Amino acid sequence: MRILYRLRALARSWFRPRELDAELDEELRFHLERQTRAFSEAGMAPEEARRAAALELGGFAQIRELASEARPGALARQLAKDAAYGARLLRRSKAFAAACVLIVALGSGAVTAVWSVVYGVVLQPLPTRSRSGSSRSSLAPRGSASRGRSCPRRTTATGASRAGRSSSSRSCGRSRTST
Repeated sequence: MRILYRLRALARSWFRPRELDAELDEELRFHLERQTRAFSEAGMAPEEARRAAALELGGFAQIRELASEARPGALARQLAKDAAYGARLLRRSKAFAAACVLIVALGSGAVTAVWSVVYGVVLQPLPTRSRSGSSRSSLAPRGSASRGRSCPRRTTATGASRAGRSSSSRSCGRSRTST
C-alpha cells in the first residue's frame, strides 16, 4: 500500500506540478492568516500582526523551494532540466558541440583500448602445464563445472556414453566397470 502511495505521489509530482504549487500557496496563505489572527488577538495592529506573522513563517520563496526539493522525483526533474539546458547550449554553438562529441568518442575509445590490454595481460588466465605434461588453458581442474559439466564423457564397453557421477571425486568416473 505504501508503494502505491509513493507511486501516486511521484506521478502527481511529475504530471501536475502546478496543482501542487497551488495547494502549497493555499496552505501558506492559511498559515499566514492564522498567525496574523493570533497576533491580532494578542493586541497587535493588523499591519504589524501581518508583518510579524510573515517574519515568523519565513520567506514564501524559500518555503516553496524547500517543498519542491522534498517532492518525490526532485532529483530526476533537476537532471532533466540540466540536460535540457546543456542541449540548448550545444545547439547554439555547433563547433563546441562537435568538440564535445569528439572528446567523448576519443575518451571511450581510449578506455576500451586500455581495458582490452589490462584484460589480456592481467586478468585472463595464463596457460599452465598439468602434471602429465600436457598444457591446459585454464587453472580450473579438468572437467570442472566451469566447462559446463562435472566430468568428461566416457564410453562404456557397450558403446553407450555416460558421464561421471561425482564432481568431487578425483577419479571423475574413471573406475573400471566389469563387463
